[in-house]
Amino acid sequence: MIRPDFSTLKTSRLFLLLLLIFVACFIFSTILSVGVVYLFYGPKVLHALSEENPLSSDYIGALRLMQAINHAGSFLVTSFVFIQLAENSESKKFLQGNIPSGVQLWLVFMLIIIATPWIAYVYEWNRNLQLPFAQGIQESLKNYEAKTEILIHRMLSESSTSAFLQNLIVMALLPAVGEELLFRGIVQRLFYRWWGHIHSAIWVTAFLFSIMHFSFSGLLPRLMLGIIFGYLFYFSRNIWLPVAAHFINNSMALLAALLEKRNVTDTPYQDFGYFSNPWINLLSLALTFVIMAWFALNRRVKAD
Repeated sequence: MIRPDFSTLKTSRLFLLLLLIFVACFIFSTILSVGVVYLFYGPKVLHALSEENPLSSDYIGALRLMQAINHAGSFLVTSFVFIQLAENSESKKFLQGNIPSGVQLWLVFMLIIIATPWIAYVYEWNRNLQLPFAQGIQESLKNYEAKTEILIHRMLSESSTSAFLQNLIVMALLPAVGEELLFRGIVQRLFYRWWGHIHSAIWVTAFLFSIMHFSFSGLLPRLMLGIIFGYLFYFSRNIWLPVAAHFINNSMALLAALLEKRNVTDTPYQDFGYFSNPWINLLSLALTFVIMAWFALNRRVKAD
């Protein structure tokens, strides 16, 4: 069977192809997720998942299963299909990446830890921000965000180790791999190919990455994280470094939620890493630039 090759299409048409694949995969994975939980948990699960009251552990498992299928179908499958249809053999090999060195992984780990205070400060500022315009859009985003928070609190409501490991897969590993492969591995590279300006490609991709979450209070901190992930990919030419950074960032939030649930700390996981002291945040920002400068100075120079 001859597989179609779209790698020679103009970049604008490749974006259209990517969008069509994403919409198709999103619709299919949504239907599939509902069908799977209906098959394994019965018809009552759909009614239970639509309510705002606490769920039993079985239904929380169903919620995690739906999230996993939705995310894998929307992001991972979209990326794999696009790569097979529209990337040449060299690009496919490039997107596979190499196993990062120990030094790189340690620096990425330190980068996310060190950047947490100033990003948490941006989140707190963003959460209290009131726009003088587009009030309707802001309220709509906040309402959607409130509904999303209900789902997140449901999945974080259990404090067992097994529940934490399940959340680690569904809320940290799958988003890290799927979103980085799609946004940094595909979208950022398409913008760079289209415009020939890497900084514009990184910032616009980071903005799309942020608004994709439909969260007003998380708009700016996710934008900042997206920029960090984008430059990590550009400097290292290795998709696994932004994947690792994304995974570590999400895992830290899950760990903070677990510690709060087990009464080890009384700090809400949303406020993890927040400091009101401006000097701590300035130091955090400065050290973030230092680590990113290391990656920049050790950048692999090779044409995309």
